[in-house]
Amino acid sequence: MKAKSTFGIHFVLKRAKVIDGTAPIYVRITVDSSRCEISVKKRILTTNWNKGKGMAKGKFTEIGRLNSYLEQIRSQLTECYQELVVEKAIVSPEAIKDKFFGIDESGKTFKELIDYHNISMEENLKWGTLKNYHTTAKYIELFLQKRMNREDIFLSELNYRFITDFEFYLRKHKPTDHQRPMGNNAVMKRPGQVWVSDITYIRTNRGWLYLTVIIDLFDRKVVGWAMSKGMTAEETIIAAWRMAVNNRPITQELIFHSDRGIQYACTKFTNILNANELVQKSMSRKGNCWDNAVAESFFKTIKVEVVYNEISQNHDHAKLSLFKWIETWYNRRRRHSALGYKTIEEFEILNNNQKLAA
Repeated sequence: MKAKSTFGIHFVLKRAKVIDGTAPIYVRITVDSSRCEISVKKRILTTNWNKGKGMAKGKFTEIGRLNSYLEQIRSQLTECYQELVVEKAIVSPEAIKDKFFGIDESGKTFKELIDYHNISMEENLKWGTLKNYHTTAKYIELFLQKRMNREDIFLSELNYRFITDFEFYLRKHKPTDHQRPMGNNAVMKRPGQVWVSDITYIRTNRGWLYLTVIIDLFDRKVVGWAMSKGMTAEETIIAAWRMAVNNRPITQELIFHSDRGIQYACTKFTNILNANELVQKSMSRKGNCWDNAVAESFFKTIKVEVVYNEISQNHDHAKLSLFKWIETWYNRRRRHSALGYKTIEEFEILNNNQKLAA
């Protein structure tokens, strides 16, 4: 998904609707190569219209008022566009139009969206592919009923925790209509699909250190990490990000999830993410650590197995201990329940063999 989009607003006349020399004015909203038009409920003599500038021409008072009115509409539409960008919502001419008219898409539900998709795709997809979408819809319905005691969920309620909880449900669910539950490869399709990141404190006798990690949800591997004495973005997440993209280059669309810490929200780091059109950023809800449960679980494990067992005498000792645990134990020999109690290396071999067999 693209991180940036081109956006334009231009006022045009509908000359096909000319009556008595006057034509209705429409505002044309363009995002990338898509566009839509909205009537501004005003008409003007075609001879009083500057097509190139997209505005009325002349020195009459009515002309000035009309141009002021058009600029107000331009300003409101621009504000709608900026709000969609800030909200990390899908930016399209229709979305801007809906926000301009006060149509709230958050009032729609997840099952409504799924039904709309499946019905609209019936003529475009083969049955084998469409069947998979219907199967997914069935599992979502079961998940909502059994784990959330609900029949549906609003789109505005969807967040990272919902995704991870649904993933866990798929891994543990035992179907009644076929023999085996879903394996890992049926839940997370590939490496570099979702990365999660967080920062924690490590105590030493010489003061605090800060550990930043980036974990790939596909195989739970720590693909990037950094230890630092300071908490600037350059020392923490940017250093970890550089290691991650070096270890696992981004070649397909990637969701990068984190909390709302200043290191992740600062301009320096968001510019790095926005520069790569394959990266989509996701952030936890304010004050809700459970939205980043995988990273939180990793920190609990490393503190129980390493940090709490010994307080490092100095920063170098702490860095060496954590390096050994992450690179020689966790990423290589530790067994992970999320991988069917395989090590990351065993899981990588199994995944590569399945690719070759396919």
